[in-house]
Order: sequence, then C-alpha cells, then structure tokens
Amino acid sequence: MSFDEIESVVVGVSAIATSFFSFLIWRANIQSAKAAKGAADAAEESAKISKLMLEAEEEKRQNLRDQIKRDILKQTSYIMNILNEMKESSMPSLVMSKLPETINNVSNYELAHYFSMKERQLIYYTIKKYESYRNDYFKDGKPNFTLNDKFQKETQELLDKTKDVIIEFTEKIFVTSEIEIG
Repeated sequence: MSFDEIESVVVGVSAIATSFFSFLIWRANIQSAKAAKGAADAAEESAKISKLMLEAEEEKRQNLRDQIKRDILKQTSYIMNILNEMKESSMPSLVMSKLPETINNVSNYELAHYFSMKERQLIYYTIKKYESYRNDYFKDGKPNFTLNDKFQKETQELLDKTKDVIIEFTEKIFVTSEIEIG
C-alpha cells in the first residue's frame, strides 16, 4: 500500500469517527434538552404549588385576623354601650358593675402578626386605658368612685378610645355615642 492509499484510509476512518462522535453528541444534546425541559416543568409546578400554599396561608391569616377583630369589636362595643348607659343613669355604679373584669386579651404574637402598627397601638392603648380605669375605679371587683370631674373625664376618655377601636375596625364607619353596636 502506498502512502497515498494509507492517507486516504486514515482520512476516511477519521471522517467516519468524526461522524460517529458527532452523532453521539447530537443524541446527548437531545437528552439534555429533554432533561432541561423536565426540570423547567418541575420548577413551574413547584412554583404553582408554592403559590397555592402561600395563598392558603394568607387566607388562614386573614380569617384569624377577622375573628380576632370580631372579638375585639364585640367586647369594645359592649364596653362602649355600658359607658354610654352609665353617663345617662341615675345609678352609674349599678351600670358600671356590668363592665368586664378584663378587656380582650390579645397576645403580643397576634398583635404583631395580624395587625398593622397603627392598629396594634390602638388596641394596646385601649387595653391599657381600660385596665387603668378598672384599677382606679374598682375595689375588690366592685365600682368604687366619686362622681367628680376626674371620673367623668376618664370615663369619656375611655369611651373615646372604645369608639376609636370601633371606627378603625369597621372600616371608618362613623360611630356616635347614640349608636349601639353589638
């Protein structure tokens, strides 16, 4: 065999080897593309599931917030009605004895998790105002006060705080002392 013939055989074998390896690379690229599409589809499905889980969690959070809001409104409205009744009563201590011992005990976690900063402050200050009122004007669980300007001023301040809560949580509906909510 001559050198030219050997060279032709080597070139032919090289061309066949290159074609074979090109074929293998082409097949590998097809498999990679299928795998990449599968990964993309899985990522898309995972994102959809994550979104659904997030929406479900947000709905649960909103439902809990609404329930806590209803509880706060119910108790605050009750206190507001008693305070209004006290103002008009000739026997305010009898009416005052209907006030609950404690106002809605919302945990710090619930305040932080379900309410805005403005709402948290309003709830917190109303609870503190109510606790202070009870401490000042109840002894041994019974009304104990003198019907003076200080008492009337603090009763009005507490009444105003309860109205503020009601207004905030009923989406700015105007509430007057003549309206009974409950």
